[in-house]
Amino acid sequence: MHNKVLFLDRDGTLIRKFPYLCDPNKVFIEPGAIEALSIAQDRGFELVIVTNQSAIGRGLCARTEVEEINSKVESILHESGIVIRETLMCPHTPIDDCACRKPKIGLVEKYLTSDKSKPFFAMIGDQISDMEFGINIGALCILYTTGKKLTQSAKGFYATSSWREIGVLIGGI
Repeated sequence: MHNKVLFLDRDGTLIRKFPYLCDPNKVFIEPGAIEALSIAQDRGFELVIVTNQSAIGRGLCARTEVEEINSKVESILHESGIVIRETLMCPHTPIDDCACRKPKIGLVEKYLTSDKSKPFFAMIGDQISDMEFGINIGALCILYTTGKKLTQSAKGFYATSSWREIGVLIGGI
């Protein structure tokens, strides 16, 4: 395991957001994401997608459809030299109260360690639940949103509407 792990939300962060995305033909990587992830990879970060996919639990998408989307995202990134170590997915709805739905940390427990060699974590996501997840694992948190410049938030995370700014921040780590 690497000593730096960058956790990435999928919808609305890494790819364009479509409510309950079930169609792999609607996968579009966010502008600047590939360049920023390349910087992160060059800085020694292991890249892991962590995504809530309640469309499965709601019966709106089959697990195989969502897995096909995940594979397409990984394939597009791989074509640009970006290696995703794995994609971790929670298929449950919010009312299921499972241990794996962000902001809970069940999906990433294997990355958490109590010894002194604990990795440095960063989390990029577009929802407050992504930031809460990041805070729960002790990560540097970056909220990818629109209409804001990169600033430290009183809530303990950065906010930006630019993957370029994310690349600059990650590049400084």
